[in-house]
Amino acid sequence: MWNQAATTAALALLGVMIGAGLQYASSRALEGRKQLILQKSSAYVDFFKAIAHIAKHGPSGALLASVAEAKVRICIYGSPEVIKILRDFEASGPVLVSPESQTMISKLLKEMRKDSGMNCKGIPETDLESIVFGNGFRQGTTSSA
Repeated sequence: MWNQAATTAALALLGVMIGAGLQYASSRALEGRKQLILQKSSAYVDFFKAIAHIAKHGPSGALLASVAEAKVRICIYGSPEVIKILRDFEASGPVLVSPESQTMISKLLKEMRKDSGMNCKGIPETDLESIVFGNGFRQGTTSSA
């Protein structure tokens, strides 16, 4: 009788310990994913914020440094697809008023949304392009750093 009670108690304790260990491992993995998404999103927003400031106020050392810093974080945290589109945008000469660069920026924005876990179904790139470039961008500004 004592052996059966001791075995039951030991198995219950073992089950609790295994459950706690799995819960700990699961919560650490979830927290890591949350932090990665936060870092990605922050880099993506900072990139667009900096190029919007450059478009509105013209390039300055501080703004160009902000773009460069955001691009480095994108290279660290971004998905391969985001990095490829950013590379193509930079290679095309990142002038924000050419139709090609505006299309590239819209593709980049859509891919960044996907990479951050946002649903992009039903959002055409032309809508993003219209929202981002509708007004306020001066001709001839660049986002290069």
